[in-house]
Amino acid sequence: MPDNRDAIVDAVVARMQGITVANGYLTDAGQHVFRWRSADVAPTECPAIDVRDPDRRPLGLYNNVVRDWELAVECSAFASSGADTDGVLNRIVADILKAVLDGDRTWGGLAIKTTFDNDKKGLDQRDVKVGVAIVRFLIQYRKQ
Repeated sequence: MPDNRDAIVDAVVARMQGITVANGYLTDAGQHVFRWRSADVAPTECPAIDVRDPDRRPLGLYNNVVRDWELAVECSAFASSGADTDGVLNRIVADILKAVLDGDRTWGGLAIKTTFDNDKKGLDQRDVKVGVAIVRFLIQYRKQ
């Protein structure tokens, strides 16, 4: 049975790349989208989004095999530190919510459903001050 986890995260990354002002969003955060970025995001790369799938949990057991999963996907929004860091983060968060919740929540049939879990904001990245907000979604899918 193939697991859709990687395909779902790829679909989330592709959706985040569509976040541009030209596509009707508030920011151009889609111009800098990463997957599990390990290096700090530089202020010159902001606004940016990093997509991660840090955990999942089993939801259903069929014939002693887990088939239904709930995957946590976190989209970290990055904004340069400055006079309006909070405002920029709020706009990127709004863009992420719009991209996910107003779009196909089955990710092209890869998932059963997607729900918003939470978001949080703060400053991060040791020496380089960049504002960060994390938007967390729960994506339920079935291993086929």
